[in-house]
Amino acid sequence: PSAVLARVSRPLRGVVLTGVLAVCLAACSDASGESTEGQASATPGSAAGESAGSASFDAALEENPCKLLPKEMVATTFGVPAAEIEEASALSDSCAYEWGADGTILQVSLDVDVFDTAQDAASNFASVTQGMSAQAVADAMTSAVEKMEEAAEPGTEGQMEAAGQLAGGIASGGLQFEDVEGVADEARFGKRFGTLYLRRGNLALDVAAYHGASMTMPEEISGGPIMDAVKAWRQETLTARKQQSVELAKAILASLE
Repeated sequence: PSAVLARVSRPLRGVVLTGVLAVCLAACSDASGESTEGQASATPGSAAGESAGSASFDAALEENPCKLLPKEMVATTFGVPAAEIEEASALSDSCAYEWGADGTILQVSLDVDVFDTAQDAASNFASVTQGMSAQAVADAMTSAVEKMEEAAEPGTEGQMEAAGQLAGGIASGGLQFEDVEGVADEARFGKRFGTLYLRRGNLALDVAAYHGASMTMPEEISGGPIMDAVKAWRQETLTARKQQSVELAKAILASLE
């Protein structure tokens, strides 16, 4: 479960307290010694053993996700000037852009995973989109924070406190997904973080998109209030996020045909 949590929390890496979140998620994954790559599904009769699709993609796609998501594609999809779109990710395994003007923002991100076979990708997809109860998420995050505290260096008390608040915010509510038809071999939308998870053959993509009003910052700028504000804002904009993520995912997949 902790490895699943680490993957589905990817969209939050670009939000506030990214350094704390990265440490927390890394500890969460390390605590179990698991990896999402090739992880078997815990759901009997999953797509892994049935119709996994025949499309096959080269692992080189992982090396530069922005090749699948150029600025021009983002500009065309959302009707904003390509010259004003800025890269927002320093992570080699993801591509993210942002844009803003007059209280309206655009945030998009793409993560790419290529598996050896379609069956491996299907098995992984079933695992990472099977959902987690609030208690299961809370247990995983508690373990992560404890691991962080054990390895903490002197003078990092403030970071540890922020990590605890962040972990509590992530754990609240659990993780739920819903099927999305007509996009790929398999697609599910994560209702907690507003990310579309999809699979075509041996290719897995995590697509997140939002174009609309920016979030109103809380009066208290600290871990707990900010996480509460982010959660509320994401839920308020969830329908738009789903529609826009699906639209962007279709554009990305169409470019691969």
